[in-house]
Amino acid sequence: MEILLILDMSRNTEIIYIRGNHDNDVKDLYSSELGNIKFMDEYIYDVEDKKYLVFHGDKIDITTKYKLLTQIGSIGYDFALRLNTWYNKYRELTGKPYYSISKVIKENFKKALSFINDFEENACDYAKTLNCDGVICGHIHIPTIKEINGIKYYNSGDWVENFSALVLTKDNEWKLIQ
Repeated sequence: MEILLILDMSRNTEIIYIRGNHDNDVKDLYSSELGNIKFMDEYIYDVEDKKYLVFHGDKIDITTKYKLLTQIGSIGYDFALRLNTWYNKYRELTGKPYYSISKVIKENFKKALSFINDFEENACDYAKTLNCDGVICGHIHIPTIKEINGIKYYNSGDWVENFSALVLTKDNEWKLIQ
């Protein structure tokens, strides 16, 4: 159903679909076009006099070099999301607020490895090699706007755990909404 909505929107709007680490189901579409939808690994987005590298971010994640670890982590994360749904139905019935188990597990794991800071710096370094002024990604799901070594770093977070997104205003300013 969602693909039909996207196809309908693409009649009047160019859509860039950026591949993520859970998108192996559509890997045959990478580097192709479907109507006005382009499937890409990364994209350079120009806004006024600034260039932004837009990519998911998994390609610079050191854990992607360890495929088995990545697959185990992905399965565990998917399980935590399912568990989260059941747990929060219980919490709702008992009058308690939403609580993200998967978010807490992931944040603590990544903090323990001091992965987040390395990821953000590596993303900015990669953007710099492409002569970009900023990088827009989402792989680690931690909504953030900051500057690192002269490069603007934007992480959109996600709709599932953080209920966040990155938007470009009419004044060409990036804003994080949650």
